[in-house]
Order: sequence, then C-alpha cells, then structure tokens
Amino acid sequence: MMNRVSIHKRVCSAILLLLILLLVACNNQPATPANDAASGATAPADTPSRSTLRFGFGNRFLTWDPHQEQRPVTLMGYQLVYDALLTEDSTGQLLPGLAIEWAQQIDTVELTLREGVVFHDGTPFDAEVARANLLHARNEGAPAIAQQLLAVDSIDVLDPYRIRLNLAAPVPDLLSNLARSAGMMISPEAFATAAEQPVGTGPGFLMPMSQHQMCNMSLMLFPISGIRSNRVSNVLCYWYCPMLRHG
Repeated sequence: MMNRVSIHKRVCSAILLLLILLLVACNNQPATPANDAASGATAPADTPSRSTLRFGFGNRFLTWDPHQEQRPVTLMGYQLVYDALLTEDSTGQLLPGLAIEWAQQIDTVELTLREGVVFHDGTPFDAEVARANLLHARNEGAPAIAQQLLAVDSIDVLDPYRIRLNLAAPVPDLLSNLARSAGMMISPEAFATAAEQPVGTGPGFLMPMSQHQMCNMSLMLFPISGIRSNRVSNVLCYWYCPMLRHG
C-alpha cells in the first residue's frame, strides 16, 4: 500500500511539473490565433501599434482655421496642430507657449518669442509671422475671435523675436485669449487654405485623407515642433463625427 501511494504521489508531482513547464513555455511565446497559425495569415498592415493613439470626438469640425472657429470645444483638436502664443494649466495659470516671456501694461503688451520654431511647411516662426497672425485674427477672424483682439490698435516688431501690442483700451483677459484660438499661429502661406489644410507648429500635422475626410482624420507627428519635440514617437490617429464612434 505504501509503495502504491508513493508511486501515485510521484506521478502527480511529475504531471504538475509538466503543466508548470508548459505554462512557462506558453507565456514566453506570442499568442497566435489557431486559424491564423493554420493558414499562415499575418496581422493586417493597418493594425495600430502600441504607439498609436485613437480617440473619438463628439463634435464636427466646421473648419481647421482656428481664427474662424468660435466654439471653445474645438480647442482640444486645434491644439494637436497649432501652438498658441501662451498656454494655460488646469487652474488657468498662464504658461509659456510660442512666447516665452510677456509683460502687460495698461496700454501695451510685449512678448518675447521662442526661437528656432518652424511650421510644418518649413516656414520659420518669428516676430513678423506673429504680427501677421494677430492682425489676421483681428481683421479676418470670426466675430467672436476678432472681438478678443479688437482693442489691439497696432503691433510693432521690436526685433526678430519681440513684438509689442499697442492697445486702444485696457483688456484684462487679453493674455488668456492669446492662449486660445486668437493666439494660435498659422503659417502665413496657409492663411487662405487653413480651413481644409491646417499648417501650424504643433505636435501633429494633418495627413491627406480620402473622401471620408469628415469622419476620419489622421495626424502624423511633426518631429521639429518648437515646444513639444520628441514627446511621442509615432502616428497619432484622430477621428470625429457628429456622434461618438464605437468599435
């Protein structure tokens, strides 16, 4: 009886050891679906990698020109393509953007701009470009955007990376507005076409799409972004429709 019990224990131990070894071996190999393994099929080429971010957005973009869009809800999308002169943290505290320093007086605002920034089309960002953008937003922007810059009477270029906004009246929230659509910088070469083909200095640039452009958007990361260079290393995919998509 003792011999039979001993043999039984040894057999059970051997089986348990074998199961453990099999589990370890399986965990060390990538899982392959049975039907794919039998047919030799491979994953489709458009399977997203681990460095691809996909998310849905519940509002349709009527334009990709931030100076023409009055709905604050679109800022999240615009910030993928454009950088603004200033930025804000979660508490509303102003932080550097394309402007690294600023000084506000009753009738002036001086901005020192970030050097070495280029737009997606290769156009350098400098004081002349910043001036052209602010005047474009004031003179050609949608009413709500133009209103935010209406008190900017003129803009002086002090040197290649400094500008001064001369104000016709005090504007307490001017700097906050420069952190939003009114302060977003578009390549001057794209003023006329930004609604469909945006060109900014942000972390991503819009990829050309097919006829389904209104429901699927892809942004390729721009490696020379002046503010957020090299923060992500692959493709950022972004899509939107009037209603959130699932699946």
